[in-house]
Amino acid sequence: MKEKSELLKKIVATIFASINTKNSEKGINMQYTYKSEPVEVKEEGSDEVTKGWEFSIIARELGYKDKVLQSFRFEKPDNITKYNIEYNVFTLVLTTLAETSLITWTELGKSLNKDADFQKEAINSLKDDKEINTDTDKQ
Repeated sequence: MKEKSELLKKIVATIFASINTKNSEKGINMQYTYKSEPVEVKEEGSDEVTKGWEFSIIARELGYKDKVLQSFRFEKPDNITKYNIEYNVFTLVLTTLAETSLITWTELGKSLNKDADFQKEAINSLKDDKEINTDTDKQ
């Protein structure tokens, strides 16, 4: 399990590095990082503390404090190893990120199918290599 966990950690690190490289190349001042670590979890209304794992996605922008975009917290069952929980956490995080992307693309596709002005703006932006203006609502 240690090897699988290490491989997933490398994959996630590569994904974040790739996103940050592309942002830098485009002059975008937003960098993303993550923190994955064991934590102690205390249930509300209880004095009991259990072991857990937390994975946080963090946005960094020059001149601003780091902002946690999403945190995933997990309780670690007693019968699994550190590498097993880490593997499960990284798998769930990758699944959630992919699912979020697919939902976003689906909703964007629906918007493009319904909004003729948005379609024109998207086509023109591809021709001119410009950013898409999503504010096409007529007041």
